[in-house]
This record gives sequence, C-alpha cells and structure tokens, in this order.
Amino acid sequence: NSITLKDFDLTPLVALQDLELSGNTISSIPSGLTTLTGLTNLAMAAGRISGTLPADLSQLTLLTSLDLGSNSFSSSIPTTLGSLTSLNTLILSVNQLSGQIPSEIGQIPGLLTLNLDTNKLNGTVPQEIWKMTNLTDLRLSGNFLVGPIPSELRQFSRLQYLGLGDNLIEGTFLTNLTFLPLKTLAIQGNKLSGTIPSQICIMTTLETLKLSYNSFTGTLPNALGNLTALTLLDISHNNFTGKIPTLPAQVELKCDYSGIQDSRCAYIIVDNGDYLAGSMFIVVVAFSAFISLLILFIAVLFIIKRKHPIVHASGLVFNLCTLFGLLCVVVSVIPFGLTMNSDQSIRDMSCKTTFVIFVCGIITIFSAISARNYPIWKM
Repeated sequence: NSITLKDFDLTPLVALQDLELSGNTISSIPSGLTTLTGLTNLAMAAGRISGTLPADLSQLTLLTSLDLGSNSFSSSIPTTLGSLTSLNTLILSVNQLSGQIPSEIGQIPGLLTLNLDTNKLNGTVPQEIWKMTNLTDLRLSGNFLVGPIPSELRQFSRLQYLGLGDNLIEGTFLTNLTFLPLKTLAIQGNKLSGTIPSQICIMTTLETLKLSYNSFTGTLPNALGNLTALTLLDISHNNFTGKIPTLPAQVELKCDYSGIQDSRCAYIIVDNGDYLAGSMFIVVVAFSAFISLLILFIAVLFIIKRKHPIVHASGLVFNLCTLFGLLCVVVSVIPFGLTMNSDQSIRDMSCKTTFVIFVCGIITIFSAISARNYPIWKM
C-alpha cells in the first residue's frame, strides 16, 4: 500500500498498543509517534524510511517489540535504545546503519531477539552483548565486525540462532559453540581457520551449518553423521582434506571448492594441492591454452616474416579459426544460463567461464582475420 504519515493524526491514539505499518511506502517516522507511550509493538519494516534512526524512540518505554528492518536508515544506532528495558525483540536489519554496536543494548535484560543483519556496522561486538545470556536469536551477519568468536558464548543456554556470517571475524571454531542448543549456526564468509572439533557431534539440534568462504583445514569429523536434525551443510570455499563423512539422507550438501575431492563437489587439483574449481574450469583452461599457443604461433610468423610450408593452408586454417571464434562468442552465455538457479559459488564460476570463453573467442576472431590478411600469407 501507499501511505503517507501526513494522513494520520496520532494524538488521539495515546492508548494504542500495537502499531503495524510494515510493507508500506512510508518514507519517514512522524514526530508525534513518541506520544504513543502505551505502544508495546511497533513494526514499520520493509518501507522507505531513510535518514537518522530517532533517538527519542526511547520514550516508548513499554515497547516489547521494535521492528524497523528493511528500510534505509543511514545513521548510527542511538545509545538511547538501551533504555527500552521492556524489549524482547529488536530488529534493525537490512538498513545502512554504521558505526559500532552500542554497548547500551546489552543493558536490555529481557532481550530475546537481536537482529542487526546486513548493515555497515564495524568494530568489535561489545562485551555487554556477549553477556546477554537470555538471547535465543542473535543475528549480526553482513557487516564489517572484527574480532574472535568469544568463549562467553557457552553461557547462552537458550540460543537457537547464531548468525555471524559475512564479517571480518578471525580465530577458530570454538569448542564452546558445540555446547549451545543451536538450530542454525551461520559463520560463513569470515577469516576463520583451524579444524572442526569432533565435539560437534553433541549439537543434536543443529539444522543449518554454514561454514563456507573461510580457511578451515583438516578433515571433517565423522561425527557430522550423528547430526540427525541437520538439513543444510555448506562447507564450500575452504581448505578441507579427506572425505565427506556419511550424512543423514535429508542433508543438502554444498561443498564446491571446499578442498575435498568428491563427486558431489566441484574441484580442480592445482600446484598447491588445493581443489579450487570444477570441470568447467578445466575446459576453460585448456581452451585458453590452445588460444595462447595459436596467438604465439601467429606472432612468431609475423616477426620472422618469411615463408613456411604451412602458409599454403593458411586461408583455410584461419577461416576455420574465425568460425571457431564466432562459435565461442555465441555459446559463451551457455554456462551462465545453465546455472542461473544453482549455488552462488557455481554461478560465480559460470560468470568467469562465460567471460573467459567470450574474450578468447574475440581474440581468436581478431587474430585469425589479421593473420589471414597479412602480406606474408600472400607471398
């Protein structure tokens, strides 16, 4: 719906407890909103609200749920939100919030859900956040947060969702994580290293495990097969070795470029022993090598400028090369088209494959036409 807040006179609504305006084209928060001191639920998500996140929201002291996600707020998170001591849900995800996470949020005693995903937050996570042991859902993915995963997480006896993915977090996979009653553990896209501990077998409630785009090494523990609730395992883009253990039948496995040589994973063996790409990449490498040799051969003939027995077939040869180049240009879009609905890592490789084939085709056409028309072929 298309709604402008000028259409509302909020003054008579002082006793209002629940205000749900999500999914509308709202572009600003009305100044009179803070007069609704009886509000317990405020949801204005998925709108078009931009600018500064109002500090005076702290006047709504009875709020138990505040959802301003999927807007365009571009300020820092006001420290005054820490005075909303009745909150159990705080959602500010998918905005452009910057700066550090205020430590004052850690002063909200009953907070159960904290979702700050997909912003521009930086720095370390305040120690006060790691003391909020009542949290059941902590989502901080898609920011620029640094530092290690703290050992204090072991005290989070109710935590079911931990999202720290796509940040700049360093360190190892802490054994302490295995003691949490997690259903989702998302730590992909960081700078984590080391091995996966065998104690992971006690995470019997785990349903989703995302470890991709890190630098994990070693073998995967056989205990992964004991995670009977697991439905998604993403280990792609790491440096694992060995084999993938037997997994429950329902598990969706993503293991491309994980370092593991397995028929279910795309890989290629290179000099350092890592497996970095799939069979499609092998084709591109071979094709590129052929083109390079062809260009080198033409260049040598250009330089020496003398007759060679092969020149008698030059017209046919370079006509065929021209057609080959044209064919490459035409079919270069096929790898990308075939993988539009595939895993992100496969789509990334397909884009690179498409680009390389296209460029090689153009080079082939240009070189073949130039060589065919060069005077030495007419001698």
